[in-house]
Amino acid sequence: MIFSNTIYTGFPSPNANGSVTPFIENDSVLGDIDEKFPGNNFLDEESLLAYARGQGFNTAAVGKLGPVAIQDVTQVNREGGTTGTIPTPNTIIID
Repeated sequence: MIFSNTIYTGFPSPNANGSVTPFIENDSVLGDIDEKFPGNNFLDEESLLAYARGQGFNTAAVGKLGPVAIQDVTQVNREGGTTGTIPTPNTIIID
């Protein structure tokens, strides 16, 4: 359960100084958490963006680091996920 942008994981997160209740508005911490959950997805649900991508749509999420990654956590996994790209805000280009 997510509470106040933290989650009790029951294991230490290396990118959160070993905390078992890391602050999840951090892409590296989300990667740590996802590695430990079945399907590399701590939400245990398919997101709308993941579903759309699976149906052949190009997808993008724009917003604050961490919260935007939660919209499709499989794109920030360090292992086992797809190879998503998270651009920094000053590199977003819209055609």
